[in-house]
Amino acid sequence: MEDSKLSKTTLELIKEHYIFSNTPSYLFRHLRQISSLYQHSRDSKSDEVIIRIKSVLASLESLDQLMEIYGLIVLLSYKDETLAKNALNDLSFIDLDWIGNLSKLAMELWIPLTEISVPTSGSIRVLFSEKMNTDSDNAWQEEHFNLTKRSSK
Repeated sequence: MEDSKLSKTTLELIKEHYIFSNTPSYLFRHLRQISSLYQHSRDSKSDEVIIRIKSVLASLESLDQLMEIYGLIVLLSYKDETLAKNALNDLSFIDLDWIGNLSKLAMELWIPLTEISVPTSGSIRVLFSEKMNTDSDNAWQEEHFNLTKRSSK
């Protein structure tokens, strides 16, 4: 369970974004840009993260603990697993600061962590999720669409 703890540096970054946030979506978008959270999501197991969230929630007394929960929610947002989705759903009903809001945003945004190349001949069909609506997601869509278009010539 110790592996699911966030570093002090990461917690400070989360706190900086929190201080300047005026909406949960602004905070969520900026927390998803913290590379250490993405890396931590790859190194941790969903069940460990969920246990850590429950533990911190049970004894929530400080701003640092709240920031840790926010960071752990972002970790779960990178996990495309039923366990993570169910935990985010449960957290979405918590009406404490922005925990519920961030959990709802995390459930709406599922971006694959892996990319594969598929040899094709002819045309390629590109599907985009309507839920991918942030500026960085639009750039991702345009970049991948353009690459796809070029490669199908």
